[in-house]
Order: sequence, then C-alpha cells, then structure tokens
Amino acid sequence: MWEHIEFGKIADFKNGINFEKEQKGDTGIPTIDVKNMYSDSCYVNTNDLYRVNKILDPDYYLIKGDLLFVRSSLKEEGVGWTSLFNGESKSVHFAVLLLEQE
Repeated sequence: MWEHIEFGKIADFKNGINFEKEQKGDTGIPTIDVKNMYSDSCYVNTNDLYRVNKILDPDYYLIKGDLLFVRSSLKEEGVGWTSLFNGESKSVHFAVLLLEQE
C-alpha cells in the first residue's frame, strides 16, 4: 500500500542558480537546464551541458538521486516535468528546481 507524503516533509526545495548571459560559455561548471530534462528516460540527459563561469556554494552541486523539476517552460506541458540526476559528475549544478534529499 502506498502512503501519501508531501515532498516538502521528506526533502527541501531549492531554486536553481541565476546567472548573466555573459557567464555562459566554454569555461566553468557544467549546468543542467530545461533542455536537458526532456528525454525518453527518467534521468537527466547530461550530454551537451553548457558551462557557467560563476563561483557557487557547494549546496548547489547535485548528488546521485536528486530529483529535478522544470518550474517554467515555453510549453505548458513542460511545467512540472521531472528527471532524476544519476550522479555522473560531482561538479554539476542546475538552473531548474531541485527537490533536495534530507
């Protein structure tokens, strides 16, 4: 039997990073964006991550099993889309909404 539990009671929500257009380029930390969320798999597509040249708090690095949500999208059906981070890298951060494990 499944038990109904609100996400906020078992994990914390964290908004993704904000950055200036000039900080996006060939150097910096790989970043997951909305385009990486949409795939045929339940996992985030980590191919073709762009980089953001910004110093971040380590709290913004993803860990294996983190659940990411699309909080806004150009298409209505994209809002709320979820994907799991499978832990391929220790230095990846996100520009979407994270449900952080406790």
